[in-house]
Amino acid sequence: MTLFVERQTRFIDDANESLNDGLVSWWLVEQDSLGGILFYDIAGIYNGTLTAMAPASDWVAPTRRGSQGALDFEGINDWVNVGTHAAYNTPDYTLAAWIMIQGDGGGSGANRNPIIAHALTTTDPSHYYFHLDNADDLLRLDAPFVKGNVIVGSTALSRDVWHHVALTKKGTLYNVYLDGLPDATPVVDGDAPTLAGNLEIGGFLFPGTDNFFNGQMDDIKVYDRGLDDHEIARMYDLSLEGYPGPFVTMTYPEVAAAAIMNQLQNANLGADLYNGTLQ
Repeated sequence: MTLFVERQTRFIDDANESLNDGLVSWWLVEQDSLGGILFYDIAGIYNGTLTAMAPASDWVAPTRRGSQGALDFEGINDWVNVGTHAAYNTPDYTLAAWIMIQGDGGGSGANRNPIIAHALTTTDPSHYYFHLDNADDLLRLDAPFVKGNVIVGSTALSRDVWHHVALTKKGTLYNVYLDGLPDATPVVDGDAPTLAGNLEIGGFLFPGTDNFFNGQMDDIKVYDRGLDDHEIARMYDLSLEGYPGPFVTMTYPEVAAAAIMNQLQNANLGADLYNGTLQ
């Protein structure tokens, strides 16, 4: 027996409809996040896999306003592998997440706290690498990785404090945001990095320079367009409010009935579930 699982999830109201446009993936972390190693994409079909992580201890209770939970990264070798998908191979993009740094990022490179990377794991260059440097805790983007920093934020992030961070690329214009506001002077850069890569959350796997995030993450999004200032600000506000508004229906691909029912059992999703059985 197999099931299609339809899940209704909170996102926007009519006044904020633009925040749906171009949304490729949204990993809204919930404590126990369905209870296993899968990191569910509620906006698309690109579920991530917890790698070198322990579901029993790494799904953690919410500690910030508007949150339903968080994913804990130990900065040693744990990360989320989303895989290689053409949907991420876009010249423009927005990357956004809530993060709380709890220490220096680890790994063989041992000098960065990676947030989101779209990286070729066997060669260079990579599409983009959004991270912080251990030395100053400033937001940075390498695009491509081998080029170095395209844009650097101006505010050192406090450790053990939740912050909303975002990075946008629109044409040749790059911008970085902290807690809903621009955190740097926009940078114009005309170079066109490779678009291919493996989407990685909390990790950057590159030969000889692997890095792993040390802290917690929540509410992670990838868009295929560069959002405007007012959209980043509204995203920040909505994430604090807990995403009020009408429900938007998302449908997961076909999965094994026993597996999905085991994960959904006793899960507090904050949403309705309507399961159908194929006849």
